[in-house]
Amino acid sequence: MMLTHRGRHGRLEIGGKVCSYWLAGRCTRNPYRFLHAEESPSSQQNNACHREAKKPSASTLPKSRGACELLKGKDGFKAEDRLCQGWASGACVNGDKCRFRHSWSRGEDLGLLAKLEGHEKGIAGIGFPSGSDKLYTGSKDGTVRIWDCHTGPCSDMVNVGSEVGSLIAEGPWVFAGLPNVIKAWNIQNGAAFDLQVLSGLVYSMAVDNNLLFAGCENGDILVWRGTSLTRPPQLVATLRGHTRAVVSLVIGANRLYSGSADHTIRGVLALKGMHDMEGKPILLCACNDDTVHLYELPTFVERGKIYSRREVLVLQVAPTHGLFFTGDGAGTLSVWKWSGESKQALL
Repeated sequence: MMLTHRGRHGRLEIGGKVCSYWLAGRCTRNPYRFLHAEESPSSQQNNACHREAKKPSASTLPKSRGACELLKGKDGFKAEDRLCQGWASGACVNGDKCRFRHSWSRGEDLGLLAKLEGHEKGIAGIGFPSGSDKLYTGSKDGTVRIWDCHTGPCSDMVNVGSEVGSLIAEGPWVFAGLPNVIKAWNIQNGAAFDLQVLSGLVYSMAVDNNLLFAGCENGDILVWRGTSLTRPPQLVATLRGHTRAVVSLVIGANRLYSGSADHTIRGVLALKGMHDMEGKPILLCACNDDTVHLYELPTFVERGKIYSRREVLVLQVAPTHGLFFTGDGAGTLSVWKWSGESKQALL
């Protein structure tokens, strides 16, 4: 007699549980004592825990879940549109038969140039100081790394002593937002100073018209005005209104736009605009499903999609035409490039 019962998560169990790691594309064991939904009873007959297991059918599934939902994760996407975590770590045992995606991107005009490893935790900011051939990244692991834009490897590292919540570059200045302080370095004259913050971790920053804006953990936006290259900026205003951390700041048309964890913007972790090699405007949108969507403006036609092992926390566009960067929650810095010949080069 076939024994069936429902587990604590409401899933129908037929001779045992469906492997949750297989559902997420991360199972590296085959055969395994938990059921892989694509396997037939004969492929499981040698497994003591599944001597009578068989592939669940639509008639035996709970009414609240369709048969195809077994191939979906918590994000609601089908298997073919979700990154195989086993492949990403070099351990997928299913090869060409794997139902999950074995590529870092989707789109004909998009290519991955490099993945730069070094940070041990999520990347919180990417900056290009003017007059430098170096790329600066700040991470939750408490370090700022400096990368050579020509060769790729990390050329230097600064241990700032605590979590980096944000990092930007403006002119020759690099600003790193930490808990209750902003550290600033001038890469040309060596000047450095600290700006004291009493609002917690600095999650976002923006600079415009000699003003530095900082979005903080408690929802405050602090404003400093710069006076000289040798003296620290002076705090001139505190903007209040958000009830939780300010995670994004954008300046446009003489206005400051802020996004917060108080659900002002839902599901979007980072936004960035750029142009492809043909000069078409593209919106990069990092979402909380571990993907980056690329939309052509103003039509919002999807031009491509980037897949990551962890959520992409920061986006940055390089001065070089067609080049951009993504930094994810695992600490990986990825370099991307639009294919084709730049129209700017032909002018």
